[in-house]
Amino acid sequence: MTQYVQTNRECTVTDILKLGTDLSTFQLKGFKIKGTMAIHPIDGTFIPIHDMYDKIRNVRDDKEEIIAKRRSPKGPLLFVKKKKL
Repeated sequence: MTQYVQTNRECTVTDILKLGTDLSTFQLKGFKIKGTMAIHPIDGTFIPIHDMYDKIRNVRDDKEEIIAKRRSPKGPLLFVKKKKL
């Protein structure tokens, strides 16, 4: 399992739109990013990323690597880097 270290740089909605391809919340994984929307993995509805920003747990890039992580529901969404083992 890959371990990540959080940086001090916060990941914004603009960063997610520019760098992210999918995201997960604390309740559900597998949201695909299309434009400014996230596609719900079960019912296929579109949700504005801006509206769900506070619920996002992880953001992945096109290589399926985590680029940002929120440790707790009330914490900040911060960029991460892989921990060297």
